[in-house]
Parts: sequence; structure tokens; C-alpha cells
Amino acid sequence: MMVFCVGILTVLYSITQTITNKEIVKLQLQTSFIGREGIELMYNLRDSNFKKELPWDCLFRNMGTEDSEPCKWYFASWMNRSWTTLKIAIGTGDQFIFVETGDFPQDFSGNFQKYQLFKLFSGDSTLFQYVYTGDYWWMGMVEPSNYARYLIIKPLTESGNVLDTWKVVKIESHVLFDNGLLTGEDMMETILGNYQF
Repeated sequence: MMVFCVGILTVLYSITQTITNKEIVKLQLQTSFIGREGIELMYNLRDSNFKKELPWDCLFRNMGTEDSEPCKWYFASWMNRSWTTLKIAIGTGDQFIFVETGDFPQDFSGNFQKYQLFKLFSGDSTLFQYVYTGDYWWMGMVEPSNYARYLIIKPLTESGNVLDTWKVVKIESHVLFDNGLLTGEDMMETILGNYQF
């Protein structure tokens, strides 16, 4: 009888571990995809700005008169300002819809709540499967996901010297996940330069 019980417990443990491992792999793949999506969007933004003959780091287009400043925000040419780092949330399509500046505390729960992504369950055709809460929450077209995402744009340093942000910046794509079983953060980074091929 004892051998039989141990055998059943072993089988149940194996099944539980298989399900747990499957969930972990699924979470890791989705987290990597969401992080890569943020990196690709920054490359797309830079290339689109070149094609539109806008400054390469134009973040929010200014729809004012022709005499006005072409952009409301610039993600790289900030050295004349009092802040050195941008933290950005991504909306649907190519929209950047929320920006913070300054030094940011490593607060998982605060970041998750502020930047949580919601999953579209409408027929809306969008570049992203997940959207920032600011886009659709009022229409009841989304459901909470296990992910949050934000980008951080900061200067690069070499041998202790800050490189000219008009030429190159560092992009960090952060993805936070919390599915009840696992909680954590994944980060991808790249360098984005003021050049085109």
C-alpha cells in the first residue's frame, strides 16, 4: 500500500512540475516578445522620423503651425534640461502616451500598477496584443494581463564620460510579470544612434 501511495504521489508531482514548467516557459517567451517589441518600436520611431524629415529623436509630434517647434518631446537631445532619463509607456500602434523624467526607484508593485498592460479582446487590429491601460480602459475593451512594460532612455557613458545624446542613447526595455506563481522583471537593452542606412 505504501509503495502504491508513493507511486501516485510521484505521478502527481511529475504532472504538477510539467504544468509549472510549461507555464514558466510560456511566461518567459511572452516576456521576451513584449520586451523585443519595445526595442523594435524605438528603431521604427527613429527611422520614421528620418523619412518624415523630423529630428531623429522626435517623440511627440507637435501639430501646431509651421512656425512652431516640430516636436513636443525629444527623447535624446535633453542635455539642456534638468533631467537625464526618460521613462516611457507605449500605447497602441506607434503611440508613446506617458512619460516620466528623473531617477526612478526600483519599486516592482508601483511600476507594475502604473505600467500594467491590458489584453485586447476586441477585433481591433493593432500592432500590439497588449496595450497600456491609458488607451482602452474606459471602453471596457480590455482585460488585465500578467505583464507591465516601460522603456527607459538614458545617456551612454564611456570611461566615465557621458557621450553626446544627440548622437547615441541607451534604450532599456523593461517587462514586469506577475502571474501569481512567478513575479519578476526582464530587461533588454540596445544602443540607438542618430544615423540611417
